[in-house]
Amino acid sequence: MKYKNLNGPKYLLKAFQTITIYRNTKKRFAKPANHFFRNVKA
Repeated sequence: MKYKNLNGPKYLLKAFQTITIYRNTKKRFAKPANHFFRNVKA
């Protein structure tokens, strides 16, 4: 029981960090990607 309680918050924190990194990466690459695709279309 003790182990689960210690492991839970760590797991949630890791998942939250992963999601945050993913969102930031998506934001960072969204603009260049849109710009690139716009140029390809035109």
